[in-house]
Amino acid sequence: MQTEKVAGAQMGVAEAPEKKAYIGGFLLAVSASSAHPKEAMDFVAYIGGHDAQMEFAKAGGTSTLMSVLSDPAFAAPESRAKTGHFATLLEIFESMKGFRSNLFDTPFGAKIYNTMQIPLQSAAAGQISARQAAEQLAGEVEKICGGPCPIGK
Repeated sequence: MQTEKVAGAQMGVAEAPEKKAYIGGFLLAVSASSAHPKEAMDFVAYIGGHDAQMEFAKAGGTSTLMSVLSDPAFAAPESRAKTGHFATLLEIFESMKGFRSNLFDTPFGAKIYNTMQIPLQSAAAGQISARQAAEQLAGEVEKICGGPCPIGK
């Protein structure tokens, strides 16, 4: 492992808020076979809504709502331990304007999303190359989809 010092660079590490971790839920949807599709959709709408996402963020969760990420309260020094990364996410989301992933157009999107974290984070940590990460991800996607992944629309 290579370690370098970069002037002005800082990195913080802390326990997960309330000593609890979670696996992301950025891809929530209602199953076509749901016995209660309206109620299920109401729940998804509530969970993804501003009020619930604000509470989630206050507890240390990472929202994808720009209105939550940009709330000035989360930039305050006392919030930094839980929300210090929000400013970086805002920059990332800003740079993605106009981009549309087909991950949301396949019925396998949630499984692919969960699987992609492993090779992508391994590459980000320098454990494997970007090419190796892409090849691993492509192989996993093919396994999940049973061949080429169907894209809707």
